[in-house]
Amino acid sequence: MSEAVVEQCDPREREAEIRALFARNGQAQFDAVFERAYRPRAADGLRSWIGRLGDDAVMHISVTPLRFTGRGRTLMGGVLGDLMADEPYRDFWSPVRLLRALVADLKRAGEVDFLFTTTVADAEPVFKAGGFKPFGTLRRYVLPLSRTYRAVARLRGRVARHRATPCQAHNAVSGGGSSHGTGHWRPQSDEAYYATRIPRLDFADATWLAIGRDAGGCALVCRHQERPELTLADAFWNEHGVGLGEVVHAAGRWGHGQRLRKLSVTTLQETRVAHQLERAGFFARDATSKLLIKPLGANTPPPVDDLFLPSFALTSW
Repeated sequence: MSEAVVEQCDPREREAEIRALFARNGQAQFDAVFERAYRPRAADGLRSWIGRLGDDAVMHISVTPLRFTGRGRTLMGGVLGDLMADEPYRDFWSPVRLLRALVADLKRAGEVDFLFTTTVADAEPVFKAGGFKPFGTLRRYVLPLSRTYRAVARLRGRVARHRATPCQAHNAVSGGGSSHGTGHWRPQSDEAYYATRIPRLDFADATWLAIGRDAGGCALVCRHQERPELTLADAFWNEHGVGLGEVVHAAGRWGHGQRLRKLSVTTLQETRVAHQLERAGFFARDATSKLLIKPLGANTPPPVDDLFLPSFALTSW
């Protein structure tokens, strides 16, 4: 087997090669992902690393920049995604070479403070060989939306009742980015970013909800394409006003009105956010995947217990 040459690229400039790689490996649906996420996000810094053999890409991985804010500071994260290799390159060292080249390029550039990724068990040794360490466990949390259960959960969790009102995305995002203080580290996103993440399986559509007087909180909720379930994709709240409990219960009340049976959130189980969800009446379900992380410079990543990282931000699929 010939050794592939690794190079960094703007994915739009290697579009045909990258799409062909995914198509011949049974992932023809990547075409839709490329149009929705890769093409617009490349203009904001998304980059691909490919292993090339002649005119063909035989390996691929990407990094999407994602800015984090918290505690009066800003850090730049990078979300790894879409590791793919042709069958002859699904050994151990070929993907490791690809990953190490990516890390070396980003260290030289000095623009990204840390990388993070979710991974399946088969690929975990590759990322560990690239210097990634376990950071946390993503777990799904579910709130049943029956009126009786929600009422009891609100009383037990001492959650005030608020109404959720659908609103325009730009109103929610601008308000959330500027005035809602959660006391947590969280991804900082704009309206264009959300558009590149919807629709997909867990997020079939998008509804922004303003919650409380003067929109003291807000939530982005999405229906699931296959289940009668509402997913909390993102949320803004204020621990000294409309808190997370109030936001999720108002969203759940709205979801019940849409005849949906449950509200789900997938986030890191080690965080204060996860404990707040459980206090508000959510049940912890099975873990979905591990989150691995690699610092690239002197700035350390946010502490895990202080992080609000919904699964919405972790993949384009």
